[in-house]
Amino acid sequence: MDKKEGAHQVFSDVASLMALAGDKCVFCQKKERANKDHLHKKHLKDGIYFVEKNQEKFVVACYCKDVKGAKRSHYHCPLCNFAILTRSSIFSKHLKDRHGIKSSKKQETQSSLKRKAENISDDSPEDSDSKPEQFLCTPCTAMISKQPHIKRPIREVHHLDSAPMTCIDVINGIYVTPEHTETQHSPAFPIHVMKSANPPQIDCEVEKCRRFMQMARFSGNPGKECVHLERTKNAKPYVKPAVLTSKSLQDMLSRGLMSSEWGAKCEALDSAAKQCGVDSVFPVCYEDQGPSQQWYFFSVFTNETDHWCQFQRTRVTFDSVTRKWNCQCRGTGRSQQCIHEMMGMWWIFQETSENSIISETSKNNSTAKICIMTEYIYTKKRIPRPKDLKLGTQEKKPPPSFVPWENTCPYCPGPTPPQLNAPEVITNQAVIYGLSNFHKGVSVAMKACPRCANTVRFQEYSSGFHNFNNHILLTLPLCELLLSGLENKTTSGRMLDTLSVLNDNRYHHQMVKKAFHHFLSLSDFDFNFFCYQCGHHPAVVVADGNWKLGFDVPLGSFERPDPDTISDKDLEVDIVKAWTDLDKSLIAEGLIAGTSVANPYCKSVHQSTMAPWMGKHTRLRDILPKTEIKKALKEKIDRNKHSPEQIIEDIMLQTTDSEKNQKKEFQNALGMINGFKELHPKLSKKLQKTGGVLHFSCVHGVVYYINFLFWMESARDHADGLLSFKHVPTCYISDMADEVASHANDRTNQMFFKPHDGRLCAPTTDNLKMATKNELKVEMQWVKNLRFPLPVKLQQNTNGMPAVHPITRTSDRYSLYDQFHQINPRHPEDNLRSLVICPTLRREVSTAVAKQFNQELESIWHSLCQMNESHFKQSVRVLIDLHNEKINRTFKAEMEALGNTQLSVGLHGMLGFHTAEGEEHSVVKSSFISQLYATSDDEKEKLKQLLSGSRDETQALAYVSQRFPVSIKDISSVCPLDLLLESSLSSPWMTDDAVNYRVAQLAQENKCDALGTFDFTLWHREWTKCGAVSDQVAKSIPESEKIFLPRIVGHSSPETGNHFILWVSQNILGKRFQPITFTLCIFCLAFMTIYVCRCLTSKPNRLEYMTH
Repeated sequence: MDKKEGAHQVFSDVASLMALAGDKCVFCQKKERANKDHLHKKHLKDGIYFVEKNQEKFVVACYCKDVKGAKRSHYHCPLCNFAILTRSSIFSKHLKDRHGIKSSKKQETQSSLKRKAENISDDSPEDSDSKPEQFLCTPCTAMISKQPHIKRPIREVHHLDSAPMTCIDVINGIYVTPEHTETQHSPAFPIHVMKSANPPQIDCEVEKCRRFMQMARFSGNPGKECVHLERTKNAKPYVKPAVLTSKSLQDMLSRGLMSSEWGAKCEALDSAAKQCGVDSVFPVCYEDQGPSQQWYFFSVFTNETDHWCQFQRTRVTFDSVTRKWNCQCRGTGRSQQCIHEMMGMWWIFQETSENSIISETSKNNSTAKICIMTEYIYTKKRIPRPKDLKLGTQEKKPPPSFVPWENTCPYCPGPTPPQLNAPEVITNQAVIYGLSNFHKGVSVAMKACPRCANTVRFQEYSSGFHNFNNHILLTLPLCELLLSGLENKTTSGRMLDTLSVLNDNRYHHQMVKKAFHHFLSLSDFDFNFFCYQCGHHPAVVVADGNWKLGFDVPLGSFERPDPDTISDKDLEVDIVKAWTDLDKSLIAEGLIAGTSVANPYCKSVHQSTMAPWMGKHTRLRDILPKTEIKKALKEKIDRNKHSPEQIIEDIMLQTTDSEKNQKKEFQNALGMINGFKELHPKLSKKLQKTGGVLHFSCVHGVVYYINFLFWMESARDHADGLLSFKHVPTCYISDMADEVASHANDRTNQMFFKPHDGRLCAPTTDNLKMATKNELKVEMQWVKNLRFPLPVKLQQNTNGMPAVHPITRTSDRYSLYDQFHQINPRHPEDNLRSLVICPTLRREVSTAVAKQFNQELESIWHSLCQMNESHFKQSVRVLIDLHNEKINRTFKAEMEALGNTQLSVGLHGMLGFHTAEGEEHSVVKSSFISQLYATSDDEKEKLKQLLSGSRDETQALAYVSQRFPVSIKDISSVCPLDLLLESSLSSPWMTDDAVNYRVAQLAQENKCDALGTFDFTLWHREWTKCGAVSDQVAKSIPESEKIFLPRIVGHSSPETGNHFILWVSQNILGKRFQPITFTLCIFCLAFMTIYVCRCLTSKPNRLEYMTH
């Protein structure tokens, strides 16, 4: 072999070509494994053979990067410094005309090639132009230039089925053929059919095909066959595959690639197949879809007949890119592998030179790139909510190609990142799913950075399309429709089925669901979880668990850790990081599709991954308690050990320790057994789901806290939620009030629920008797604050014990039962935890909100339980956020309709007549509402919120001009009246217009006007530009005895800032004065450090000023 760099090579024998076998083919632009089958079928098949210096040589078809387009082959002439020739005929003509060498596409004997080379000068003119090889179309005897092109006229002109069919069992007459042929870009998954004349047997393993032939037989056509059986007339004859040997199996066992147990089972199954006279493993290859591609298909002997192996054979599939196996059987029930997959591994190990192993270095590099791309998409490609209504409802026409909008590298640091390379098309077969229809054959391109080699893909929500994995895209209206369905407790599967009926389109449910969860991960939800009526810190919380909301978990995950190894880190979880990693894992799913890289953010299911969630204003900190790992039941000493197979109903009855076999007792006992999986593994095997979801709601139904439980609900989970509050609720209502109070007090040295351990009164004998007779009535002073909540600012609580609640203004805490668990308590003291004995509290609180929320989930819980962990947790959290938003949105709309004014959220999260987040609630003073504002400098958005009100002409205090009335946009912008009467120089943080309103209110006399900022700004610009104020601008100054002129200083621009100088001029009009020294004027003092002052056209005779 004459070697050159890369694909520029010429070969003298086939062995030298096969020496290039490896992980990456040097002749292909795309990354493909260069095994022997790939080199034969893609490169050697179209090679050009010639004789040079009495030596036979050949050049293979090349697909390298020297020529754009990975689908078009070309050739490199070894005699012209490997010049590029784009056609085989052009290359052959080039060899003959330029170098005098005769060539051929078929390998011939060396003597014939030498003879042609010697007699090349005697060739006739007719032979000088070599004709390309042609192929015969069997139905019509037409000649086709290329063999792959024969399929098109057979399929489209002759309407014949050209799907391959191969016989794999001559004894039983079993064939394999692709199940679907219309999806040209999906794997050709094979199925088994049986058609034999001796004995007569005709059948197909596809259920719908069997129904079709049964219907035809009932209709009087018993010879009708399905489309799969009709292909047998063109089937390829049986060719015996490679026989599995014991030597290769022992080699696998010695390398540790298979256990001895699996090895014995594989050898036994292979022996059984030989006794039946069939092949234990038959590799299925369809022409160019062989081992060189992504998929391996095997027909494996099962030695049994079941619904998944109708003919004692099953299909085993191996994805060589993702390294995943799949079999039609149900497996062993204890592991994810089966004997049939092991047989396929045995064949691959024996018949392939490489073991499909990727080096760790390249894998780590790919993982690092996935992490970089995920971080960039997660931070820079967020989808805001709410979006433009038109963008979310009207579908756009897809562009010719989806190309990234970035021009420079977003990964490289520095002020001048490098320019990205030209877009490179990665697929022309992407699919866009929409509301009305979907588009196929869409082009998607990516850009790469020449410096860091990282890639940038298309991900722009403003285009109206959401990119999942470069092959599946969704329109934003479809995403919004699925999101609205989730808000109304309708799953995406039902929504897609409804759309399919409406527009007659077939949606790929699994891929669309994954793309939708990818969309949710990028959507910028707030997840604040608070009520507009209760605020950030609810005074009353109603808790309940929904044990039905659980997803499947491998049985081995339920094993409890050693208590001695539990650390403090295992008892808490950073909820922000945990939920961020979950979103990133779903985003990374769209990046690792089609690669062998594992998801770097995906973690196995255990207690620490089941992170709770609470709003940022409500929770104490980002790290919340999660002590579920400590859950345990004291296991009774069982002297008679029973194996899992021996557990019967009698033993379960003995476990309950009940003399009367009552239904309620059985339910309680089974609930305890399900809580401790190790007691009865057989029962847990059937119920291997998580423990459900625990949620806390306010009395209006807004959910404040959710906790995904690994085991069944207990008082420990309730205590974890209570200890997560920044201000613990005064009243906690649940169905296990006594257990929660006892457990919470045990964890806090009896400091949490008090007085009376969370009961409404002391458990004295008289109180217990009166409570039993329903004669006890208790009144609580703090209950009155629930009707008129007025939050007060309190010192932040650091340990949760004890602290005064900002609404109820008490440090007492109570643990009470809901209305469904107040009758027939287990202990007499539990009567004191009933709302019946406190009528005022019962009137203010609805304890059924948690149960009502669980009932709303009845229509969706079954679909949620079928999801994996990531999709399940994300769907529940988004559903609850939409549930809360709907309640708040409805309440706000009703209040705004009643008050005919705009409402906003105040400092404590309560809705009120606010234009800024105030520390105190609004207090009505005559016709004015006053508001005191915080003085923090970092809250710059308060300026925008303060001036966000609408102008009301009826409330104008004074008119500066007809164009700009000085009006109170929101009277809450004015300070309280008592503060205005003080002589102190301290004043709240206000805007210049707020100063105008304050002075106008303070003056309270006639012939007084306040000049607005809009007029003063015009005056100032005229003065700084030409040193005078024109008459046109001066006309805006009213003729009044006293005028208030605000001025803002303290910022980069003289027209903006946050410090105010207010100066008052009397008799400013009517007289003209000579210029004065401006250093004596407070007006000049405000500008002397910024601008050079010149003169004014008028001089006030008296100047009064106030500074703030």
